[in-house]
Amino acid sequence: MRQIIEVFSDQSDVLASLIREANRPVANSFGINQKNGAKHPSFCETDWVKKDFERGERYFVLTENQQPIACVAYEVPTKNNVVRKAYLNRLSVLPEQQSKGIGS
Repeated sequence: MRQIIEVFSDQSDVLASLIREANRPVANSFGINQKNGAKHPSFCETDWVKKDFERGERYFVLTENQQPIACVAYEVPTKNNVVRKAYLNRLSVLPEQQSKGIGS
């Protein structure tokens, strides 16, 4: 059974791992490494995710049989208490789950 759940900063390790694993094939295909693309999501660190939470991003995870298979961060920045736009960040789907419409 698939379920979308909100997760919090105590799951930063799990999120960083999922983001790294989901983005690793792209890095490999394009030869992205720590030298030429240190900020690529295939190198996502727990601290990156913790900083996302500190900025007010909310993370949602899609689970299948209670195992995380995808995630996305949702951010609504405000300027002078006015919302102008929202962002979806770090959309990541595990390689074996890609091309199944999960990210849409």
